Amino acid sequence: MNEIIRPDGRSGWERGRFRTLSFALLGLGLLAVGCGESGDYLSRVPDPAFASSSDEVLGLEDAFEHRRSIPLDTSVIVGTVTYLDVDAQGRLLVTDHVSNKVFLFSSGGKHLRTLDAEPCHPGFNMRPIRAYFAPPGDIFLLNGGGPWGYWFTPDGACREGMSDEFMPPRLLAPGEDGYLYGLYAADQYEIRRMDRRGRTLSAFGRHDAFRNIVLRIEGGGIVQTGDHRLYVAFPFSPYVYVFEEEGQFVETLGWAPPYYRAVDKDLPMRSSRGQLAEAIRDLGQRHSMTYNLLLLEPSVLMVQHINPYRDEDEEVGIVLLTTDGRVLNEGAILTDHPFLAARNGLAYTSVQPEVDAAGYLPNPSIEVYRRSVSP
Repeated sequence: MNEIIRPDGRSGWERGRFRTLSFALLGLGLLAVGCGESGDYLSRVPDPAFASSSDEVLGLEDAFEHRRSIPLDTSVIVGTVTYLDVDAQGRLLVTDHVSNKVFLFSSGGKHLRTLDAEPCHPGFNMRPIRAYFAPPGDIFLLNGGGPWGYWFTPDGACREGMSDEFMPPRLLAPGEDGYLYGLYAADQYEIRRMDRRGRTLSAFGRHDAFRNIVLRIEGGGIVQTGDHRLYVAFPFSPYVYVFEEEGQFVETLGWAPPYYRAVDKDLPMRSSRGQLAEAIRDLGQRHSMTYNLLLLEPSVLMVQHINPYRDEDEEVGIVLLTTDGRVLNEGAILTDHPFLAARNGLAYTSVQPEVDAAGYLPNPSIEVYRRSVSP
């Protein structure tokens, strides 16, 4: 059992800010190999001409404006918004690791459905890792126990399960081209292109740098844009690595802001739980990590780093860049709360209200922001 934990060693429930999950990573052999090959793409750095030249430190309010709050329907109890996805209509897909449920809400927060795979698989073991909206409108559930994944209709009815070949990846992205893309970590890590049933079609982007960080630390992301290029971020790097959908490496994008403290060594391969926790705490105290990668607009990426400074009130740094590599920041954007999802120019985060006068803990609310920094 490999436990996926935060770089500072804390669980995802503390302070309601960050997430944690745990599931068995079974032995993953190398599957069918497509085009794309191992290489030194991680050593490629972005063109410095695109980087921000400002040393100014900005708050969230300097780069984003708050648009609205969305209270989640109290007809269901939401323990925490572990993951959030948003579709083109603004509907909200909430993965809750406290209740082990996935909720579908309207754009205004009305409860529409709680996902249930029982009709597809009687006796289904519901252990959701994460749920995604997938083109052209379906919902994909990545599950933490066999069966490992299910497809649902746009309104949340179970449609079909994945093939027996499919195993849960470290990162997953339902592509605009109809394929699934996943980051898998074995002797090396690699990106796999899969059909909708999870059968591997090709593998590329192989590398073994910081393999144990990829295996142990949750972070990074994969997104695909309308031109079908893949943008990949790893937890150990501030940059974004661009691939063609067939697997050819294209370029490196991004910016390492002044606050970013680069990782210089991997986690130990074999150690006791206590030694591993100590190594992860040390990693978080001395280094920054990439929390996630979001597609804020069709041609604007958002990279979020955690542990940018030692200041407890500034846990997240944000870099905005275009898909052709131009950094939009006019300085380092720092905040205390990460965005969980982005869509159509809006960025979404979750806030847990305090206990009310009657002693009840309300459902989390979804806070919506729009970028105010002009390209």
